Formats: sequence, C-alpha cells, structure tokens
Amino acid sequence: MRPSPFYLFAGVVSLPAIKWVYRLRAEGVENVPKEGGFVLAANHVSNFDPWPLGVPLFPHRYLRFMAKAELFWWPLGPLIRSGGAFKVRRGEGDVEAIKQAIELVREGHAVVMFPHGTRQRKGLVKKYRPRSHSGAARIALAAGERLGEGL
Repeated sequence: MRPSPFYLFAGVVSLPAIKWVYRLRAEGVENVPKEGGFVLAANHVSNFDPWPLGVPLFPHRYLRFMAKAELFWWPLGPLIRSGGAFKVRRGEGDVEAIKQAIELVREGHAVVMFPHGTRQRKGLVKKYRPRSHSGAARIALAAGERLGEGL
C-alpha cells in the first residue's frame, strides 16, 4: 500500500516547518530498517506526536499508526485514515487490530503504536499511571515468526 496524497502533501509541507521552525532533532534514525516491516513503539506526550515521528523518516518510510477508535468520527476519521492510521479499541484486547498490525508488518510497513495506550504528562506525576502493554512485542514476534526472522 502506498501513502495517500494527503500523507505525501502533509510530509512535504511539514518537513521544512518541523526541521527549521521547530528544529526537530531525530537521533537513532540510522537504526531504522531501510526496508521491511517493523514496529515502532513510542512515548506519547502530545496529541501531535505522530506528526514529528513521521517527518525524520519521510519520504522513505510510510508510517501506519494504531489509533484509538474514539478518533474515527467525521471529519477527523477520514483525515487520520488518509494519514496512515487504523482503529484499535483500547481496553478490549482488540484482536482484529492486532491481526491488521501483524499483516501490515509482514507486508513491509512500519507500524507505530504507543504502548501506554494514552498520553503521558511530561514531568508530572499522574494520579493514575498507565502501565505499558505488550502489544508491540506481540505484533513484532508474530510478524517475525512467519518471516522466519526476529524483528
């Protein structure tokens, strides 16, 4: 699957803004596979986190984001879908979302997920501290079993 025209447009417009206005520094990009599927597990501090995650890898990698189902209302749903997102129903053990993520990794996509399942408050102690979930590791292992190699 190729990126949508919206994804390409957002990448072209965002690249200068993120790099020059916000001075994004991305460390470790050389460790990201140039080809083949993988799972990118990231911390989640802001609603805008997916945007700067994709810029350092643009245009070489098309990121597919696992996003909470509550975001898929009109008009936001079609917009984030065209940005590479697919639904996950949090707190339900969404087997369909896990299957979709495994299939995307097997097809060579980069699947991005936030293992805590919610945003973290930077520098503040929350009353409720979400625990990390094992979905990222499960997806990588399941996709790697079929490929015959570890991811």
